[in-house]
Amino acid sequence: MRGQETLWPQLVPVLKLGEDWQPTGEAVATNTLRFLRESMEKVANLERSSTQMRLTIYQIVHSDLVKLADIDPELSPAAHFAALYTQCMWSSIRFSLPETGSHHHHCQCSRVVP
Repeated sequence: MRGQETLWPQLVPVLKLGEDWQPTGEAVATNTLRFLRESMEKVANLERSSTQMRLTIYQIVHSDLVKLADIDPELSPAAHFAALYTQCMWSSIRFSLPETGSHHHHCQCSRVVP
């Protein structure tokens, strides 16, 4: 199972936000772009984290990215894509866990990204 989880991110194209890419609108754009990058760095550094930690981080980052998409129209497509990725990763991990009794797992991400 651990090996498969490290392969899944390779199925998603890399979000290329190079240093030369800047949305319009000075300080706010710089801060929101920095926030997007920092959020994706959190996700990228989860490989050695516990399952519960990964689930928690994916859920938090997903919520943050959905909010970011709502407040920054320039970054909205990238933020929605990244939020969809975190939602898919949360689901793939959560639903690969064995069921315990009659307790069913439900996605606790804030909302489905369009």
